[in-house]
Amino acid sequence: MNTVVKSLLLAFVLSLPLLLKAQVNYVLTTNGAVVTADVTSSPNASGNVIVADTYGNYPVVSIQEDAFANCTSLTGITISTNVTSIGDYAFYNCSGLAALTLGSGVVSIGNYTFNGCSSLTSVTMDNNITSVGIYAFASCYYLASVTISTNVTSIGNYTFYNCSSLGSVTIPTSVTSLGAGVFSACDALTNIAVAAPNPVFSSTNGVLFNKAQTTLIQCPAGLAGSYTIPGSVTALADHAFFSCSSLVSVQVPNSLIIIGTNAFASCSSLTNVALGTGVTSIEYEAFASCSSLAGITIPGNVISIGADAFFGCSGLTSMFIPANVTSIGDYAFSFCGGLTNVTIGSGVANVGVYAFANCNNLKQAYFLGNAPRVDGILGSQDATVFSSFAIETGAVYYYPGTSGWGSTFGGWPTVEVFAPPQISGATLQGGNFGFNITGVSSQLVTVVASTNLVNWQTVWTNTLSGTSTNFTDTQWKNYPLRFYRAH
Repeated sequence: MNTVVKSLLLAFVLSLPLLLKAQVNYVLTTNGAVVTADVTSSPNASGNVIVADTYGNYPVVSIQEDAFANCTSLTGITISTNVTSIGDYAFYNCSGLAALTLGSGVVSIGNYTFNGCSSLTSVTMDNNITSVGIYAFASCYYLASVTISTNVTSIGNYTFYNCSSLGSVTIPTSVTSLGAGVFSACDALTNIAVAAPNPVFSSTNGVLFNKAQTTLIQCPAGLAGSYTIPGSVTALADHAFFSCSSLVSVQVPNSLIIIGTNAFASCSSLTNVALGTGVTSIEYEAFASCSSLAGITIPGNVISIGADAFFGCSGLTSMFIPANVTSIGDYAFSFCGGLTNVTIGSGVANVGVYAFANCNNLKQAYFLGNAPRVDGILGSQDATVFSSFAIETGAVYYYPGTSGWGSTFGGWPTVEVFAPPQISGATLQGGNFGFNITGVSSQLVTVVASTNLVNWQTVWTNTLSGTSTNFTDTQWKNYPLRFYRAH
């Protein structure tokens, strides 16, 4: 081996410990005639670090994926002006990173790039940045200030998810694409502003809409009390009210058609949602984990209730599924521990697996039509719909004239019962409001009343001695509006 080669080899061996301890590691890449440098994996980075403009006289143009991931001792980073892109997960979980200077050359921030950088308090994007990836700044808990540059055109899904210190943000005119749940679970956020000339988005009272205000995109999670959705809105975007933990009640207009995925999920203080008559679809996890929701009326035009739609709504005590609903998704009402009874309309043709699982106080389920399938199979062959970790069990009740019932449904025994009573012939006699109730002899009938179609109270219980009887409400004048149901 000649002397020159030996000297080079010795120099390389001697330099190994230094390379292993380097704060920033670089690698040369080429696409033919052009040679550039990238920042590669630098697991030993700590303290304040500066990314060089050049390496070996070649410009440093990018920071590769995972380059500084999990460098928890990294406290500051200054990115040179030659860098144009920052890769996915580049600074993932750098929990000590408190100071960030983005070089003027950066045009894109990758997916999950600064996810989990919980010490970051402010971010200012240079005007050359045009895109920000999904979850790029998610779980930056102390991030209180964000300035989005005037050239950013797209912001990915959940970019600022769970930035719990972020109080306000302004979307500039340039942004024309926003992913789902961009500002979800930002508990301190009370205002999402939009530059007036923006051609795609708008804001009213801090709530983010599309330009025409037909879709409510994002309600700031810090909104408290009651909120009325404008009458122009026909759809709620996915995660529209997600984790609005101080929101107590929402009024939904008749114009609204779709309740999107996770639309109200984790609204832990939400007690009342008045759904408009136009709603046709309640989608995946729409109200999941709304633990304070005590009652909700499903409008008659609803066709489908998605999987996990009311999962974990432990405050619900009863549920009536109207006749137009054809399907109830998997786990739709699972872990609704407060449920004591449900009534399922005649149109339901399919019930998802575990739809009412672990509803430990549920003792009776009334089906008004033919036996539905369970995830495509006969209900008598399924044991999941009403399954529970607890020992308690209940019964499924069905009515004469319906078909497809076996000795069990969803794991519960079935019982044939009287047809539900019918109300007719409402009159005013002797100054009192009343109506006729028709059923079958010896049928136990209960009349319940409500002023808001959400909260119901029993006003009369009796056993029919014949096939019909009259009911009179002597208290009707005490209420400006009253609704009645018989079962």
